[in-house]
Order: sequence, then structure tokens, then C-alpha cells
Amino acid sequence: MPRVLEFRPLFLTLALSLVLTACVEVEEAQLPGSPAPISTGSPNPTGDSDPGDAQPEVNAKPSPEESSRFLMAASFGPTLDSIEDLTELGYSGWVTKQIDLPMRSIVDASWSQLEPLSFQVSEHTHPLSYFYSNAIEGEDQLRMRATYALSQVLVVSTADEDVASNGEGLARYMDILQEGAFGNYRQLLEEVTYSPTMGTYLTYIGSKKADETMGAAPDENYAREILQLFSIGLVELNPDGSPKLNELGQTIETYTNADIMELSKVFTGLWWEGLPFGRDTKERSQSAQISRMVMHLEQHSEGPKKFLGRSIPEDVRGDEAISMALDIIFEHPNTAPFVSKRLIQRLTTSNPSAEYVRRVSNAFESGEYTFSDGTVVGSGNRGDLSPVWAAILMDPEFLQSEAEPDITFGKLKEPFVRFVHWARVADVFGGHFKKDGRTIDTVVRDHHLNLGQRPFTSPSVFNFYDADYVRIGSMADRAQLVAPEMEITTTSAVIEYANHMRRVVFRDSGATGHFGDPLDIVGRNSYEIDLADDTQALVDHLDLLFAAGEMSLETRYEIGMAIESIQLSDSETGEQLRDRVQLAMLLAVVSPDFIVQR
Repeated sequence: MPRVLEFRPLFLTLALSLVLTACVEVEEAQLPGSPAPISTGSPNPTGDSDPGDAQPEVNAKPSPEESSRFLMAASFGPTLDSIEDLTELGYSGWVTKQIDLPMRSIVDASWSQLEPLSFQVSEHTHPLSYFYSNAIEGEDQLRMRATYALSQVLVVSTADEDVASNGEGLARYMDILQEGAFGNYRQLLEEVTYSPTMGTYLTYIGSKKADETMGAAPDENYAREILQLFSIGLVELNPDGSPKLNELGQTIETYTNADIMELSKVFTGLWWEGLPFGRDTKERSQSAQISRMVMHLEQHSEGPKKFLGRSIPEDVRGDEAISMALDIIFEHPNTAPFVSKRLIQRLTTSNPSAEYVRRVSNAFESGEYTFSDGTVVGSGNRGDLSPVWAAILMDPEFLQSEAEPDITFGKLKEPFVRFVHWARVADVFGGHFKKDGRTIDTVVRDHHLNLGQRPFTSPSVFNFYDADYVRIGSMADRAQLVAPEMEITTTSAVIEYANHMRRVVFRDSGATGHFGDPLDIVGRNSYEIDLADDTQALVDHLDLLFAAGEMSLETRYEIGMAIESIQLSDSETGEQLRDRVQLAMLLAVVSPDFIVQR
């Protein structure tokens, strides 16, 4: 039995205390008595603010620590290779390289295509495994992180049984988001609208024109969510994301229920490709599951449609009406700041300033971003998302926060991002095993149930957490700060995260997951094992990869003491070295320095 087992109860207690501390740090992001920033920006009638659009002076060749911090937002976590790549290429070179990398289609994925990857999945495995594989080992890290961010805005979920049973359709939806990550948001809205997976999830596939004799009306689900969650939000916004106010100082609603009823008429007549309208969907082909829905004009609402102060004429029907409606939504002045703020929150900070939102919104509007070295990304077309990601990652509020620390800047890493970050550093392999002739997907099943989160499984269209969530009565609440990820950070979730990471990090012989099946995820940790006989070097290495060199002295001390507690001897040195690495890894991934992204 490995020597480290003797220390587990003690260090698991320490691990739990560290992860609880991390959660408290988010809630106590601002100390009493210090100025209280407003997360949405100062409400004002116009949204005018200090221009401040000059690009920050940044190092042409960022340091390893700067690269690590950047990659925590721009990828699923830094590795030594990715840090070296960014340090060599610089920010503009790395971003443009990432944009140019080819997309790895999840629909087209097969065993032969994934064979070069060590994190293998079979052709019979759920598409979520391919998403995990791409997130952990894919070179196109910016696309994958952007795709994950979009998946939490344009939500579909396998919590819906119809979505869960349509694996091909879900794989196609993942590809839609991957393709759209560096495309145009208007086109992305169109692809999402015609996706049978979205049509199934928000129940408008098969929606028909009103039948007054039967008292039937078009389905309003998608019409409501495309406005509230996918584009313009509930209240009118200034370009900096702050709410517009009327003469009484009150916010102004963006739409009414009458707008929803009218817009719902637009999304009538859509059905599976290759099937007569209303035919039992069990007869649908694989092609239908990955193809766009098709319009059946006989089921589409006639007459004009009036919403958001605009009209679609009576003689415009079917696909043309949908196109006009999407143009109206896309052109709304709220779309740029609303979408920009949501994407900022997913990558860098839960509480972006109004100026930060405005600068990113400007990139959305202009369709271009210019780096300080003159490199330009973007097509120049409004809604191009490539410059949006560049603007988020290159904003002075993010890049300069390390030089001028702001205790309110940052976010809590969600469980999925933490797990994938560890898996990238640990250089995992595995992902499935055979049982009774079937491929059992331990990544999709065990890690979802033990972490409480996995992509495309949120409990509702509102994502895993509300973007404006704050725990009532907390210090964050009093400071007028939001902490979205805290909504799923319950006491049981904190404990289960620490327990689950102990299981996967230590890779116990015979360890089992939630259903009693073997956990077949193994971290090689080959580089770390080579450092394990040098406590200082190992701690420095984990500090760089998990905390961008900003790990607190307390955390470094605790990890160092844990490493030293496993004394090396002439016998079983290899086993003891691995024990040291695994224990140090566990304490690193449950530490506040890792869980709170600054």
C-alpha cells in the first residue's frame, strides 16, 4: 500500500478547508468600508464614459507567469507547452494562430480521427466525450473555450430527454457553436434557430399558425428566450451595458408580452428535414438530426408581424420572415453590450466595469480589433466574434489587473473548468472502458455526477447559474457585486469536488465512480514526477501552472509540508515520487489560489 494513504484523512481535511476558503474569498471580494462598485456600470442616460480605448502597452513577449494567467482565461488551462507557445508568439501571434487553426468536428469524429489523441473515445461514445477530449487535448484551445462560453448563453441541455436521446443532433449543435465561435453572431443566431436540437429543446419545432377554432396559438418559448437570453435582455442598455433610465429614473423594458406573441408567429412551420410536417419523429433519419429544420409554408402564420417597434410585411412569410426577424433582433442596440458582457463574465471577470463592457461592445459593433503591434483581427462586419474574444482578453482591465490589483476583479472557476485544467496539466489518458461488450463513458457519467456540472447539461435554459446571481446578505451583495458560479457552490458541491478530485488525482487501485464502475482517467504526471525529489521546484511548477505564479505563501507552505511528509528512501522511490506529486496536485487544485481566477 502506498505510503501516502496514511496521510489522506489529514490532508483531505486540509483540502476541504482550502476549497471552502476559496469560496469565501469570492463572497468576501470586497472588505467593509471600501468603495462599492456597481457591476452593471453607473446607470446613466447615454452610457458616455471616458474613451480609454487606447490599447494597453503589453510585453511583446509575455513572461511565463503572464502567459499562464492569460491562458487561464483564453483556454482550458495552461500547460508548459502552451505557455512556451504564447511566450514565444506574443499575444497577437497566439490569438491569430488560434483563430486560424482548423476546427475538429464532433459530428465527423471517429476512432481513426482521434487515434493520435491519448484521451481516446470510441465511435459509440456520447458526443460529450468528444467535447471533453477536444477541451483537454485540442490545440485549438481558444475556440474550445469560446465554444463553452457560447454554450452557456445559447443553451440546450440533455436535461431534456428528447435532446439527450438525439446524440447526433447534439453533436451537430456543438459544431454549430464551434463554427460560430469565430464567425458572425447574426449567422450563429440563424444556425441556432434552424437547429432541430434547439427546436426540440425550446419546443418550437412543429409550432403551427394559430387555429382559433381549436384555441391553439404558436409556441412562444423560443420567441421569449431569443430575446431575453440570446440577444437583448430584459431592459434597454447603454453601449457600456448600464441600464438606460427614463425620466423617473426607472429601467425601460425591452419588450412586452405582445412582442413575444407576434414574434412567435415567425417561428411557425419548422419541422425535421425529410419528414412530412407532424410525422412521428421516430422515423427521422440521421441526416434529419444533423440538418437544418425546413419550412412548411402551409403551417406558417400569415399576416404581418410587429415586434420591437418593427414590422414584417404581410407578404413576407416562411424563411424570409425568419431572416427579417433575426435581422431586427441582431440590429437592436442592446445586442452588442448584452452579449459582450455575458462573454466577458465567462472568460475573465464576473463584474466587468462599464468601460470594459463598452470597449468589447465596440469590437462587436466594428467587427475589428487592433493589437498594440498593429495586428488586426476581424472582418470589419458588425457581429464578428473573433475581435470580441481579442478585445476581452486584451482589455487593460484584465491585463493590468495584476500590476494594479483590484480585489473585485476575477471570477470563481466552475467545476468543469477546474477538472479540465487539472486534466491538461496532469496529461491524462483513458476516458472509457469496456463492460459487457459496451463502451462505458466514465468521463460523461462519473465526472458529471461527482462534479455536479458538465457541458450541455444545465438544469434549464437559464444555464447552471444566473449571470447576475448574488447570495443575498453576503458581503458581495453588500458590495453590489455578483458571483454567478456561487449559485452552484453548495456545501455538498464543495465536499464532493474535493472528494472527486482526490479519487481522480490519486488514481486508487480499484477506485470506483458514482455507479461503482472503475474510474479510468489516469494522470501521467511524468514531468512532475521528475521534480518530486525537489520540493521547491515542484511547488514552483504547480504555482506557475495552477496560479500563474501568484500562489499565496500559506498555500505554498502547506503544499511544501505535504510533499516533505512523504520521505524518500532508497526503496520504492518511484512510488513515493508519484505519491508526492499526487498529494501536491490535490492540494493545488482545491486551493483558493486555483479556484479563484484573478
